[in-house]
Amino acid sequence: MTKNLIEKYKLHYSTDENYAVYFVKKYLAAAKHKWINILKYKVGEGNDAKKLKFEVVVCELFLKKIFPVYPSKESFKSPEDYTLNCEATTWVTAQKDIVQQKKAKIQGHRYVIIGRTVQIKNENYDGSENEPKYFEEYKVVYVRRLNPDKTLKFKNKN
Repeated sequence: MTKNLIEKYKLHYSTDENYAVYFVKKYLAAAKHKWINILKYKVGEGNDAKKLKFEVVVCELFLKKIFPVYPSKESFKSPEDYTLNCEATTWVTAQKDIVQQKKAKIQGHRYVIIGRTVQIKNENYDGSENEPKYFEEYKVVYVRRLNPDKTLKFKNKN
């Protein structure tokens, strides 16, 4: 893996789009063993991408046709360098595989995932001011596979 690709990966790693990938992995069982292509997302007011709290994420899942080839651990100075190289290799492989499948007119399965902060009643509430009546909790409230011809309408990617 070249230093240039690792630097590109480092820039991508801290983006909301990358956190959206982890969000999909966490909340969409169908994403297991698939490449995830984020089509659109919205973090939304009061949410935090780094905490995997999105208002909406629309993704496309692709079968893995190309698999990453990782170098040996011995060729790295530290375990952190090895891990970073493996993550970057996986990211580059995923991008390459997705692009090749799109060029071959293969369309992945599309999903929409919607999350909300909801109020949960405090079962221990005793009427005192020391105890809150409700707690706020983030939950995924909607997961649905989209029809292939469904048009996606959002103002912008974030």
